[in-house]
Amino acid sequence: MQGHPYICTFIDNYSRYLHIVLLKAKNQVFKAFKTYKASEEAKYNNKYKISTLVCDNRGEYLSDDFKVFLNKEGITYQLSSPYTPEQNGLAERLNQTLIKKTRSLIFKANIPLYLWGEAALAAVYIYNRSPHKALNYKTPYEYKYNKKPDISHKDI
Repeated sequence: MQGHPYICTFIDNYSRYLHIVLLKAKNQVFKAFKTYKASEEAKYNNKYKISTLVCDNRGEYLSDDFKVFLNKEGITYQLSSPYTPEQNGLAERLNQTLIKKTRSLIFKANIPLYLWGEAALAAVYIYNRSPHKALNYKTPYEYKYNKKPDISHKDI
């Protein structure tokens, strides 16, 4: 936890594909979102745009710069009520799943806690390549990229 004590999660509601960014401070959320948005839209030659940002009512999402940017980009901004995680259900469930998988990887592999960020990235990799009932037992990767993930790891 020494280098990056925070995680910012981005979830595609359609595919349930999960992307995380490791952060040194909460005030990096805006920059992480702009980078994520640019990257996702570039992958599809701006054919698909982020239309809605759903987030909790935390300070890192409430800056004037963040609001101006979302308004300029035409992104609807939906905040849940304070202390009501059930309003942001999918994200809250995925965050809990991510934390549980990360802890399991850390403790089962007996690795030092300062490697928690790498364990979180590995947990996301596993999650995106695991079948889900809500996706008719397809993987988030398969839904997002319209092809089965290559999990052979021949190049490692």
